[in-house]
Amino acid sequence: MSRQNTNIGTLDAALFAVKPPLHFLDISHNPITTVPEAVFTSPTSLGVIRMYGTDLECSCASLWFMGHVLENYLTLEGDIVCTNTGTSS
Repeated sequence: MSRQNTNIGTLDAALFAVKPPLHFLDISHNPITTVPEAVFTSPTSLGVIRMYGTDLECSCASLWFMGHVLENYLTLEGDIVCTNTGTSS
């Protein structure tokens, strides 16, 4: 399923409730800044996630899905860029 450059700002678990089940998801070039845990942890047949041009908030809490991708042998494609919205002291 390709949702590339469609101005999606948030991901919803309902996206994965489609029939037939998703094996490939392209959410490249959308203004998504975080990935909610419920999205990738629900039972899914997802194998490839493409996230080119995605600027994610950088924190351990917001990058939880990187571990999930590795543990579940998913393919993550893209040039994900970490952005910091605040300043560090």
